Amino acid sequence: MRWLLLVGLAALTNWSRAISFDVLAFSVLAVFGLAGEWATRNQSRYERIGARVISLVRAIDCAVCLGLMMSTTFRNDNIWLGIIPLLIAEAATRKSRLRLAAYAGLSLGFACSMWAFGYMPWARLGMIGGTVGVTVVFAYLTMLLGKREDKLHQHDRRFHALISCSSALAGSRDLISMLSQILKVAVDEVGGDSGYVMLVDEERPKVLKTEVAYGNSGEFDIPEELEVGEGLSGYVVQMSQPIALRNKDRESVECDGIQLGVRSVLSAPLTSRILIGNQESGREQTLGALTVLGDPAGDPFGPDEMELLCSMGSLMSVAVSNARMEGRQISTFLRTLQSLATALEARDEYTRGHSQRVCEVSLMLAEHLGFNAEAIEELRVGTILHDIGKIGVPDSILNKPGRLTEEEFAIMKTHTTIGYEICRPLMLPEGVLMIIRNHHEKLDGSGYPDHLKGGELPPSLRIVCVADAFDAMSSRRPYRGVMELNSVFAELSRGAGIQFDSVVVEALRELLPSEGMQACYKQFWQSEDRKIA
Repeated sequence: MRWLLLVGLAALTNWSRAISFDVLAFSVLAVFGLAGEWATRNQSRYERIGARVISLVRAIDCAVCLGLMMSTTFRNDNIWLGIIPLLIAEAATRKSRLRLAAYAGLSLGFACSMWAFGYMPWARLGMIGGTVGVTVVFAYLTMLLGKREDKLHQHDRRFHALISCSSALAGSRDLISMLSQILKVAVDEVGGDSGYVMLVDEERPKVLKTEVAYGNSGEFDIPEELEVGEGLSGYVVQMSQPIALRNKDRESVECDGIQLGVRSVLSAPLTSRILIGNQESGREQTLGALTVLGDPAGDPFGPDEMELLCSMGSLMSVAVSNARMEGRQISTFLRTLQSLATALEARDEYTRGHSQRVCEVSLMLAEHLGFNAEAIEELRVGTILHDIGKIGVPDSILNKPGRLTEEEFAIMKTHTTIGYEICRPLMLPEGVLMIIRNHHEKLDGSGYPDHLKGGELPPSLRIVCVADAFDAMSSRRPYRGVMELNSVFAELSRGAGIQFDSVVVEALRELLPSEGMQACYKQFWQSEDRKIA
């Protein structure tokens, strides 16, 4: 646009010179356009060198314009007017008072030099000086308004980022997912390159472990563990104060035991208040540290970035504190229920240890079949609690030495729904509740209480059904002794594909010689004739 203005100014003076300007403008625009295209071909390259290249191009453009003012051909034309949009553009884009003053001083210096050498009259110098002065004032006001708008836009963006993180905190129960989302927002909003979150290990209070990490450029070195007081993150946790480091020499610096080529690092503590009794205030506890590494080619972090990081750290503190508190509450509930289930089994010497054995067999099967950690944990909790509903079954039925009548068996079958109703208010995972309610289901739909069939039985439930039946046949009952293992697997094989999952039955057969299985049923498999052929 500035060169088009120059062409128009030349046309007002002399059409032949306008043609010369057209050729010059086309050449300059072609060169500058290619340079700009090369400098801004992707976002990361623009952030690193694009802005500097464009500013350099603008400086060259200014030099060309001022050079033409010195030439004898264009000396009397109003080429100096091309400096005006350049000053405004520089103020609006770079927002640097020093650069604005440099361009204005350079322009006035050229004009004064031309007047000193007799190439320009007083009137023309005064017009140029007055116009440049007014332009500088206008450009400076534009720059101030632009900075104010940028500041408001930045605050608005960061406010919305905090709101989105707060929404994620309220709508998710997955701690790692919440920490990852907040960390990514923190790194992006403070203009960092990467970051990580280290939390105090609950089992080892003097050790920090890295829970989540994020980098704009992919993988990067992070500390796995640190002692409290060791490295930047360890010192932040020990002092419970945010710390900012700057590397003025642009050399690699050590941060948390790793050499990093960054200009600045921010680290904020994750603190939570522990309430004691009915007191409104309690003591502060530091849960970990949020550390963000700056861009090696970027500017150092400032106070605004530290303030934002501390705000993000506060959100993380809430997430970690809530997750750990919920985990402790659930753990307390589960321990209470497990104690209740153990006490319940002690009422009957024949079923004592049944739930624990079903749990161990189920976990061995799950690991053998490649279940993930979350599914294995659901199996562990569900199998320990699967018979807790027997608390509602009379002792006369539980301890009856003979087989149950139809009426007694109908009462016995209610233990599945009783256990489900006991555990449902505790907000246990759906997989755990299904194991408690449906561990007597069968593939053909002949089980109880919901008569699930086929694909309605998830893999974890199929494992429990096989493990429960296997333990019932492999241990003593009031009406019989321990069944021969060949007879046990004959029953399981007969029901494979009809009552039991064939893959689980075969996996159990493969696991039978393992040390875990032998240790689990040692009290029942003491004689050689008990071992499967």
